Parts: sequence; structure tokens; C-alpha cells
Amino acid sequence: RVLPAHGEGRHLIAHAAFAKDCGIPESMVAFNGHVVRLAGGDFKKVGDVKVGRVGLDGKTPVALNGDALRERRRMKIEGMAHITVVLDDRGRLAADSMVTLSGLDAADDDDVLDVIEESIDDAITAMKPGDRKKDDPVHEAARTALRRVLRRETGKRPQVSVHVVRL
Repeated sequence: RVLPAHGEGRHLIAHAAFAKDCGIPESMVAFNGHVVRLAGGDFKKVGDVKVGRVGLDGKTPVALNGDALRERRRMKIEGMAHITVVLDDRGRLAADSMVTLSGLDAADDDDVLDVIEESIDDAITAMKPGDRKKDDPVHEAARTALRRVLRRETGKRPQVSVHVVRL
């Protein structure tokens, strides 16, 4: 019996075919993640395990196609924006919103930053009073306002982090 164990899928299949051409009647091709029982006189697939490419992030193993690295790749291309919104106990703006941009040319453009901050403040002020008392609608209004201005001004769609401070 033959169980090809090295190479890509096409290599494994070719190895099994080669074994058959050499007169070995039984072979099995197992792909990444297949669990094969070898004992008992025959080959049998008995399960699957999760597989994927893994790399090190500092000292921690991480999936190369995982959310953390996908988010970093996006930040590298589109940049990052941090918004801080300060609201009083009634959900009204207690201070002008603050925006910090990273990885974007607009980070040094005070005019664009002013337009973004004004757009965020206008969006939050336009919200229903009840919605301003909940963080999720405030986050979404601020995020949407920022991305609308940045897309128009720069063509970028950065990752956005919104911090709501309530007094």
C-alpha cells in the first residue's frame, strides 16, 4: 500500500498513479487536514482537522489569513483614523470632535481635518436625542461622516476607531 506524503495535491495524485503503474494495487491520497487511520490493515479517512498557513506575530503563532493580519494589511493600504467624541449626560456634544489620521497624506492637511471634524459634529448633532445616548449609533455616525469626507477628498477608506467619552 502507498500513502503519498510529500508535495502539492497534484504531486500526491501523480505519486499514487505511479504506484499503481508499478503494480502496487492500493493507494490513498490524503490532502492537508485529512486524518487517516493507518492501523488495521487498510487506509481510511477518519476525520478532518483545521489547517492553514501560520506565522509568528512577535512570539505568538497567528493564522496568515486571520482577521488581525487582514486588518493590518488594510491599514497599510488605506490608513487609520481615530475619532474621539465627547458627549454630556444628555448626549449633546460637550467638545469638538477630535480626529487623528495615520498613514494618510491628509493627516498634515488642517483644512481636511477641520472639514472631517465639522462633518462628524454635524452628523452627531443631527442624530435623534435617544440615539446619541447609545454608543453604537454614535460610533456609526462618526465613522460614516469621516469616511464620506476622506473618500471624497483622498479616495481612501481607512480603518476607523471611534472613542466615545461621556461626561
